[in-house]
Amino acid sequence: MDYNEPDGIPRAVTNQQTGQPGFVISCPAGVAAYFRRQPYVQSVAVADMALPDGVLFPDAADFHVSGAASAVPRHWQLDDYGPLAVPWQGQTITLTPANAAVYYKIIAQYEHNAGVTWQNGQIYQHGQPLTRYTIKQDYYFMMGDNRHNSEDSRFWGFVPKDHVVGKAIFVWLSLDPNADWLHRVRWDRVLRPIS
Repeated sequence: MDYNEPDGIPRAVTNQQTGQPGFVISCPAGVAAYFRRQPYVQSVAVADMALPDGVLFPDAADFHVSGAASAVPRHWQLDDYGPLAVPWQGQTITLTPANAAVYYKIIAQYEHNAGVTWQNGQIYQHGQPLTRYTIKQDYYFMMGDNRHNSEDSRFWGFVPKDHVVGKAIFVWLSLDPNADWLHRVRWDRVLRPIS
């Protein structure tokens, strides 16, 4: 899986060690076992899928848009992420270089504060370091339903409450990507309410 590719679609690559062409995909062990049994698959190898440091939030405060980065890198990976406290309305936070990147996008963009900049690993407002801040609305941490193929809050951070436009209430369709054509639909999940 290449997170710089559109939609995370696997792309043809050349194995650096062997020089052989192939595809990089991110899948559970069961799917890898399925591929191993297919006559058209020559081999399946487990690749080191570690992302480079500074890619995931909050090490990169906003997916490399502003250049704001955490002064204390966490080195989190997709499957080894957190813990990360989600901010809520009325919470007052003491801002330090160690945690400023977590809140930079909230303060600078989502809560419409004037004169906010990122300088020397800190949040500044009107040229002065911001050391405390009270959150103005609730935030959410969003995860995609396909965790290895989702650019979600692990990449771009928290989602403010005023950006949430709906709520899932039922499962419209559920497909099993590993089943054959006749058994692909998971009928026991279709139109079931989400609690």
